[in-house]
Amino acid sequence: MDETLSISEAIYDAQWYIVDAYTMKDIRFMLARSQIPVVFEALPLGSFNYPLFLAIIKTAYTYLTLIHQSI
Repeated sequence: MDETLSISEAIYDAQWYIVDAYTMKDIRFMLARSQIPVVFEALPLGSFNYPLFLAIIKTAYTYLTLIHQSI
């Protein structure tokens, strides 16, 4: 979530006011798109955000490593 906000802040802090109209249209699109939070959807589980997804992956990797070491 913080990454998408930092992208929109970086776009806003850039020198967007000195570009041509075609590039300005792209900048507006990127700015609007970066303000939408990233959400992963898993149909039986519902939707979850990036930190939860990362925690699930880390936990799964920990269990996989534990099982691998016990073999």
